[in-house]
Amino acid sequence: FLSICPIKKSQLQLLGTACLLVASKLREPRPVSAETLVFYTDNSITLQDLWRWEVLVLAKLKWEISAVTPQDFLCHILSRIPLDLHSCECHMVRRHAQTFIALCARDYKFSMYTPSMISAASVAAALHGLAWTSKNNVPLPELLDRLQRILSIEMDYLQSCLTQIEELVTATMSGNSRAPSEPSADRTVSVDQTEKLMEQGQHSKVGTPTDVRDIHF
Repeated sequence: FLSICPIKKSQLQLLGTACLLVASKLREPRPVSAETLVFYTDNSITLQDLWRWEVLVLAKLKWEISAVTPQDFLCHILSRIPLDLHSCECHMVRRHAQTFIALCARDYKFSMYTPSMISAASVAAALHGLAWTSKNNVPLPELLDRLQRILSIEMDYLQSCLTQIEELVTATMSGNSRAPSEPSADRTVSVDQTEKLMEQGQHSKVGTPTDVRDIHF
């Protein structure tokens, strides 16, 4: 939207609220109401403004708002891997992969990869970090080959994306902005590292409409 419609700095909150309203309607079974979002802005915007900007966002995007994200591929990928989808192991793999996907969303370097590529690399990092590959006697190259065949993606890009995810996790844990590039086999994301990242995300998470939407004011 911002690439085709310049706005004032003072309108950013209104735009963000309108985008949140649209996203909630698109993704949530119980969307956040416009009135609740206005309340979250401390009534700094009006309902009429919010509705007008909702229409403006949709018009500028030509109603093409159902963007595919890496999260959309997770269940499809996990269902094609020999994992019990209702097991604790699968739940842990999904949680770790979701953590990696969230980290990728914060780094511009991953904008060059497709959503399916990021999802596949995140699953590979999660499975390898949880020692699924060694427990099931599936070498990492074989796992990557399986993911490549499932999604019909290029192996070179998949390996590169996996390496960058492992480097990003290491850099995030160490607090450095950059991490040295090493072979991915030597940079396996450990379970402890991922658990710490998930804990940090929980502690630093600010209350959002999704968290408190059931509270009646």
